[in-house]
Amino acid sequence: MKRLFIILVIVCALCFTSGLSFSRTYAMSTIVVDVDHENDVVTLEDFNGFQWQFEGCEDWQVNDVCACVMNDNHTPLIFDDVIVNTNYCGWIE
Repeated sequence: MKRLFIILVIVCALCFTSGLSFSRTYAMSTIVVDVDHENDVVTLEDFNGFQWQFEGCEDWQVNDVCACVMNDNHTPLIFDDVIVNTNYCGWIE
């Protein structure tokens, strides 16, 4: 029983240190390029030209700067990443 517990602790430690059990988040700066009030969708564009969308137009306007917290979904490609949080950061003329 003691050996099983030790093996379980080692396996858990390896999972935690390798990042297998937690998703990773990262920050991304974007500009609002479209606000669709009819469908309640805001379209953002990052500085690589990729576009992202989230629901909730509220006070968003075209040319607003938006800081996003993104979740990478445990994959190396960005195309399945998800916006976790958005924050207004000013606007560009």
